Amino acid sequence: MLRWPRLPNLSRLFVGQHIVNGLSVGVGVIAIAIAASALFGFAAGQPATLGAISASISDLPAPWREKARTMGFGFALALIATAATQLSLPWPFAALITIGAISFAAGLVTGLGRWAVAVAMQAVIPMVFVLGFPRETFPAAVRIEALFAAGGLAYTNGRLN
Repeated sequence: MLRWPRLPNLSRLFVGQHIVNGLSVGVGVIAIAIAASALFGFAAGQPATLGAISASISDLPAPWREKARTMGFGFALALIATAATQLSLPWPFAALITIGAISFAAGLVTGLGRWAVAVAMQAVIPMVFVLGFPRETFPAAVRIEALFAAGGLAYTNGRLN
């Protein structure tokens, strides 16, 4: 006989590990944002903040090894996606092809399982962030990518240590 699924225990949702993890993710991203704004100014520090946000997308409650694997793999995808997007922005057709390729690759990553959905979003969401940046020269794009990487690596290092 088919049984109806039970409703989730709401107390587990409100006092479980997800609340603690969510609060610690928020504190980690805010800490990177404050540090980047203090060092570089608010506008110039935004790529570091976006890097921290991008690294935090797959920061879910999990054993340390699994968390390190998913955050590392996902942030590597974010770095590739943002670098490719920034390099292709001066040419509209190249940007269109890059957006399609990144979206297709992210869709393929979701085939690895439910855990990979957040990892795939680590390629797509940062790409959308970078699409909002103004068109930059190559040296400025390299500086933005370096700040993006520094923010994400600082967040990842803080969460895994």
